[in-house]
Amino acid sequence: MLSWIFKKFGRKSASAAPSAQAAAQEQKARATELAQETQAQKSAQKARAIEDAKSQWAPRLQAALGDEAALLALAQATPLLDIKLAAIEALSSEESLKQAEREFRKHDRRVQRLAKQKLEAAVAERVARTQAQTLIASAQALQADAELPVNRLISLDREWQALDAALLAPEQIETFTRLSAALNQSLRERSEQEQALQRWCQEAEQALSDWQARCTNAASEAQAEALDGLIPALHALHAAQPQLPQSEALAQRITEALGQTESLLAKLNLLTHCRALPAVPAAPAQASTAPAEGETTEAPPPEVNSASQAFEQAVQQWQALPALTQASWEQALQQQFAAWKRAQTPQAKHEAAEPAAPKAEKKKNKIDEKRRPSLPDASAEQLQQLEVLLQAAEAASSEGLSSEMLRQLQAVDTLTESFAAKNLSEALRGRLQALHAERMRLRDWEHWGGARALDALVAEAEQLAQATPQPADAVAEAPKAETEVAASAEVAEAPQASSPGSTTDSVQEEAPAAPAPSAPKLNLKAHREAIQSLRQRWKEVERLSGGAGQALWTRFDAALQIAHRPIAAQVAEMRAARESNLAAREVLLSELQNAAVLNSEATAALAAEEACAHWKEQLRILSQFQQAWRQLGPLEHTVPHAAQSDLLQRQRALLERIEQPLQQARARAEAQREQLIAAAEALARDIAAQPQQRDATQRVRDLQAQWQAQARSLPLARSSENSLWARFKTATDAVFAQREAAFNARDEAISASVAGYEALLAQLSALSLETPDAEIRRTLVEVDRGWRQGGELPRATEAALNTRLQAAHQAALQILQGRSQLQWQSQCEALAKKWALCLRREQNPSGLDEDSFAALWTQAGALPASWEQALTQRLAGPADAAFDEVLLQLEAALDLDSSPELMAARRQLKLKALKDAMEGRGSNEQGPVQQSAWFVAALRQSQLSAEQQGRVQAIISALPDAPAGALGTVVAKV
Repeated sequence: MLSWIFKKFGRKSASAAPSAQAAAQEQKARATELAQETQAQKSAQKARAIEDAKSQWAPRLQAALGDEAALLALAQATPLLDIKLAAIEALSSEESLKQAEREFRKHDRRVQRLAKQKLEAAVAERVARTQAQTLIASAQALQADAELPVNRLISLDREWQALDAALLAPEQIETFTRLSAALNQSLRERSEQEQALQRWCQEAEQALSDWQARCTNAASEAQAEALDGLIPALHALHAAQPQLPQSEALAQRITEALGQTESLLAKLNLLTHCRALPAVPAAPAQASTAPAEGETTEAPPPEVNSASQAFEQAVQQWQALPALTQASWEQALQQQFAAWKRAQTPQAKHEAAEPAAPKAEKKKNKIDEKRRPSLPDASAEQLQQLEVLLQAAEAASSEGLSSEMLRQLQAVDTLTESFAAKNLSEALRGRLQALHAERMRLRDWEHWGGARALDALVAEAEQLAQATPQPADAVAEAPKAETEVAASAEVAEAPQASSPGSTTDSVQEEAPAAPAPSAPKLNLKAHREAIQSLRQRWKEVERLSGGAGQALWTRFDAALQIAHRPIAAQVAEMRAARESNLAAREVLLSELQNAAVLNSEATAALAAEEACAHWKEQLRILSQFQQAWRQLGPLEHTVPHAAQSDLLQRQRALLERIEQPLQQARARAEAQREQLIAAAEALARDIAAQPQQRDATQRVRDLQAQWQAQARSLPLARSSENSLWARFKTATDAVFAQREAAFNARDEAISASVAGYEALLAQLSALSLETPDAEIRRTLVEVDRGWRQGGELPRATEAALNTRLQAAHQAALQILQGRSQLQWQSQCEALAKKWALCLRREQNPSGLDEDSFAALWTQAGALPASWEQALTQRLAGPADAAFDEVLLQLEAALDLDSSPELMAARRQLKLKALKDAMEGRGSNEQGPVQQSAWFVAALRQSQLSAEQQGRVQAIISALPDAPAGALGTVVAKV
C-alpha cells in the first residue's frame, strides 16, 4: 500500500543530494506551518462553536437561577460541561442535589462527583447547624439552671468545639459565644460564692465550737466574765453570712446560739447578783409545842425581813428566767442556785429538830427490841467489823460522799440485826445515832431538792409550751388547755413548809415566766427530743425524790401536751398525706387493672395495623402508669407501712399481666430484627465479594424500610433498640462503604486508563515530518497494541478518545503517505504568493518599492529554479494567439473546465495529440517536459488580458490539488 511512497522517496543520485536535502528541510518547515495553521483553524472553529453554544445556553442558565427543577432540567439537557457544572453549582436543596447525583451517576462522573460533594456539604451543614441549635438550647437551659453543673458545661463546650465552624451560621456562633461567656461568668461567680461559703462555714463551725466550750465553762464555773466579747463576735459572724441557701442552717444555729448565750448570761448575772446578797439571819428556835393561850409570838427582827424579801425576790427572778435548752448548762446553774439557796436558808428549824432525832430513834429502837427476838451479844469480831463500817461511813460523810455513806449504813444495819444492839457501848450507839440522823437529813434534802427540780421541770415544760407555735386546728383547744394549766398552777402555788423534810420550798412561787420569743421555724426533731428529755428527767427526779403531787404532774403533762401539738399535727398531716398517696396509688392500680390485655394468640389474629395500635396503647398505658407512680414518691416513705406489702404485690401482679404479653411480642420483634441484621451482614459479605452489584443499594433500602416498619409497629426497650440498631447500622454502613470503595477504585482505574490513553495519543501527536518513517511505523504498532490492551472507559470519554485516536492515526499515515504531497502543496502556495506579488507590481509599479518587494518575495518561500526564473524574467509585451493554445494545453493537462467558446479548440488539440500518437510522430518530450515548458512560458508571460490572467490564476490554484510533480515539475529539486 505504501509502495508508491517508497518509490517516491527512493535513493537519489549523489549530485542531487545537497539540493534535495535543502528542499526537504524547506518543505518540512512548510508542512509544519501548514499543520499548525490547520490545528489553529480547528481550535478556532471549536472555540467559536463553544462560544455560540454558551451564548445560547447562558441566558437559559441565568433565567433558571433560583428554580431547582429548572436548573436540574437544564443540567440534563445541555451538552456543555461548563453549563452542567454551573447548573449543579447553583443547586442548594438536598433533594435536588440527591436527584442530580442519581441522574448523572452512570453517564457523567464529573458532574455526579460535584453533585455528591455539594450534597455531602449540604447534609454536613444541616447536621452541624442542627447540632449547634441543640447546643444553644442546652446552653440557654443551663443559663436558667441555678445549680449550673460544671461537667455539663464542659461537655457542652467540647461538643461545640467538635463542630466545624465553617458550616455554622454567624448568628449561631455569636449566640453561643455570648451564652458561653455568660455561663463562664456565672460559674466563676458561683465558685467565688462557694469559696466564700466554705470559708464562712469553717469560721462558723469553729466559732460555734468555741461558743460551746466557753458557755459550758461559764455555766460550770458560774462566771459571767467568761462570755465577754462572745455576743458581738456571734453578731459579726451572722452579719457576714453569704446570701446562699446552704448557709441558712448555720445561720439558724448562730441565731439560736445568740439566744442561748443571752439567756445564759442573764442567769449568770442574776446568780452573781444573788451571791452578793446578804445571808438571811437565823430565826430564834421555837418550842416544839404550840404557845399557850394569851402568849404571843415574837416578831422577827427588821434585818431578817429585809434579807428574806431580797431572797424571795431573787428566787422569783430566777424562776422567771426561761430554762436553757442545753440541759447540762441548766443543771449546772440550778445546782449553783440551789447551793446558794441552801446557804441562804435559815437554820433554826434544823437546829431545833436535831434533839428530836435521837428521841425518835430511841423510840424506834425500843419498838424494834420488843418485836425482835432475843439476840446474842455482839462478838469481838462483829464489833471490830462494826467499827470498820462506822469509820468508813463517817469518812464518807466528812467527804460529802452521801451515796457511799448510805451504802455503809445499810451494811451497818444488816450487821446490827445479827446481835443485840443494847449491849453496845454508849460511844458506838452515839456514833451510830449521829450517822442515822445525818442520813435522815440527807434524805429530807433529797426530797426537797427533788421537789425543786420538779418545779423547774414544770416551769421548763410550761415555757416550752408557750414558746411552741400552735397549728391552726389546735387553736380551738387552746383555751381549755390553758384553763387546765392555770388550775393546776393555782393548786401548786399553795404555801408549804420550808423544812428539808417537805417537798417544796417555803417561798411562795409565782406563775410561770413569760415565754421566750419563738423561732421563725420550729425544728420538730429537736422539739420532739426536748419533750422526750423532759419526760425522762421527770421520771428520774420522781424516782429519786419519792414522787410528786398530782397537781404538779397535771401541770407538767398538760404543758407537754400543748408543746406536743405541732408534732401531733405533723404526724396527722403525714398520716393524711400517706393515706392520700395510698388512695392515689389505688386509683392507678385500678386503672391498670381495667386496661384491656390480649394474649399472644389473640394478638396474632389481628391485622398488622391493629396489632401495632394495640401494642402502642399498651406501651402508653405502662408509660403513664410508671410516670404517675414515680411522681408519687418512694413507696417506703409515702405509704403507710401496713399497706406497703399488699400494694407492692398488686403492683407486680398487674404489671406482669401487661408486661408478659408485651415481652413475648418484643421477643418476637427482636428475632425479626436479628433476621434483618443477618440479612444486612450477608449482603455486606456479598458486596465484599462482588462490589459491582447494581441492586445492592435497593436491597439495603428495602432492609431499612422493613426495620422502620417494625420499629413503628412495636418499639423495643431503649437499650435493646439501641444495641440492635447499632449492629444493623454497622452492617448497612459496611455495604455503602464497600460500594463507595468499589466506585472509588473504579474511578481510579478509569482515571489511570484515561491517563494511559492520553499518553498514547501524546505519542502519536508528537510525530512530525522530521520523524523517521521507521519510528512512525513502530509508534503506530505500539499505540495500536496499547490501545487494544487498555482498561475500561466511560462511554462518552471512550467515543471522544476514539475520535482523537483516528485523527492522530490519520495524521501519522498522512505523514507517511503524503510527505511529498505536503512539499508540493507548499511549493504551490509559494508560487501563488509570488504570482500575486508580480501582478501587484505590474498593475501598480509605484505601490511597492524594491526593498518591500524583495522582503515579501523572500518571505513567500522558495520555488523550483524554472518557476523562479520564469517569474523574474516576465516578458514585456502582449501575448499572442499561441499563448491561448498553451493555456488550453495546461488546462487539459490539469483537467480544468474551459469556457464554452474554447471547448471546440480544446477538442481539436486532443484529436491532434491522439493522431500524432497513433502515427508515431509524438516526441517523448511532449509529455511532462512539454507541460513544464508550457507552464514556464505561462509564468513568464506578462501584460495578459483579464481573461488570460484569470485562466493562469485558475491553473495555479489547481496545482495544490494535483499530484506532486504535475506539469513535469520535480518536487525534490525545489
